[in-house]
Amino acid sequence: MRTITFLAFLLVIFSGNAQPRKWRVNNNPSYNIAQNGVTVFNDLQQAVSTVQSGDTLYVEASAMDYGNVIVQNKAIHFVGSGYFLNENPSTQHNTLAARIRRITFDVGSSGSSVSGLELTAQGSVASIVFTNTDLSNITIRRCNLEQELDFNNNADHLITNILVEQSFVNDIAVFVGPVTNVVLTNNFFPNLTIPEHFIAVISQNVFGNIVNIQGQPFYNNIVLGSSINQNNNSINNIHHNLFDFAQPAWLNGGTNVFGVPQANIFADLNASSDKKYQLKPQNECPGCYQGTPAGQQVGMFGGSSPYRISGVPAIPAIYNILSPTGVAAGGQLNVTLSTRANN
Repeated sequence: MRTITFLAFLLVIFSGNAQPRKWRVNNNPSYNIAQNGVTVFNDLQQAVSTVQSGDTLYVEASAMDYGNVIVQNKAIHFVGSGYFLNENPSTQHNTLAARIRRITFDVGSSGSSVSGLELTAQGSVASIVFTNTDLSNITIRRCNLEQELDFNNNADHLITNILVEQSFVNDIAVFVGPVTNVVLTNNFFPNLTIPEHFIAVISQNVFGNIVNIQGQPFYNNIVLGSSINQNNNSINNIHHNLFDFAQPAWLNGGTNVFGVPQANIFADLNASSDKKYQLKPQNECPGCYQGTPAGQQVGMFGGSSPYRISGVPAIPAIYNILSPTGVAAGGQLNVTLSTRANN
């Protein structure tokens, strides 16, 4: 009986240790001092290498970037503070971003996620890289990828079940390997060119210029600039989109709307880098609300997971602090915190 009781005690201990944990990462010496036994990492790669699979790293705003990070043999969840914060008042009290140069998802990193980060790709062409290995179930949400999202697998490895939503993504680069079950939704892309073996659903996005696709479902998007091209010139997969240029000869029929000037689509083209893509009301832009299902708003602010201003992650945030400049000795200090849930 004692042996059984002792084994049960060990099981409780180890099951408790296996619970996912949340960790702070801050490379500013003024804010990374551990208190009450709580570990605060100042090096992001060290944090990734130290914590357990399934843990969350809260990467805090800083004037310094956190360098390059490689994730191997564990699932890590990265959470930052958002981007374009200095352009959008009442998003975060601290308007600095949490900036990482590049995240590389290597062998064994399936199940990871990234949210609220600015990925600068300094010295590289890629902000996020999926390496030449089997990977699945990775989410990129509310991030600003200033350079490419790279799928670098060859024919021997499969990358599947990838969600990219509510983000700014500069471009996507795809190697020769199979990529399946990708969802690109509620994002902004300057351009997009993807091959036929990139199996994806593309909906509720805004594209700044040229789109080249190869038969992927493409609907409820806004395409600006110059052109949309497809290898087989089929029209069945391209429907319920809004274009600011004339209808191509090959894309006839269907339910797309063409030739609507940007000034007639967007509420304020002089707004911030992301807020300027909010649409005018339906009575001013009927074509903006002709998506599927019937009446759906097209573009990145429509659908079931609308874009969030500044990519602020889905955690509570303090966006304003009011306090007196001084208080008499023994007096009461009243501080007002303004918070938002950001779901």
